[in-house]
Amino acid sequence: MTLIAERNPRVNAIWWTFLACLVVVITAIDNPVTHLWVKHDPTVVGAIAAIALIGGCFRGWRIGLRIDQSGMTVRNYFRTYRIGWPEVSLFADGSALGLFAGGQSPGGDFGWGWALRVVRGSPVPAGWTVS
Repeated sequence: MTLIAERNPRVNAIWWTFLACLVVVITAIDNPVTHLWVKHDPTVVGAIAAIALIGGCFRGWRIGLRIDQSGMTVRNYFRTYRIGWPEVSLFADGSALGLFAGGQSPGGDFGWGWALRVVRGSPVPAGWTVS
């Protein structure tokens, strides 16, 4: 089994989860700006945000590509894809939008970067085959 997981996507997912939960908790605090439209108990909102934070950090840490003899498992933040070897046609160059290392910024540059593309099924349309 081989596990391919880069640090940046994992750390970014955890930070965005933390910031989203922090915004929810700050919004639930009774202050003059939010008291008109927030009608929930701040402790309940805090408990829900804590559960979401734990689950979100768990999902963020599991982002990666796992390859073994039965196929591939691609784990994104929201969804997990399981692809068996008979379904994989070929691997190709692809691109993805995100924060990539190796740029001018210390944490990386945001933009399009290289990503592995897994082509499923027949790579050539059926009308183009020669018999």
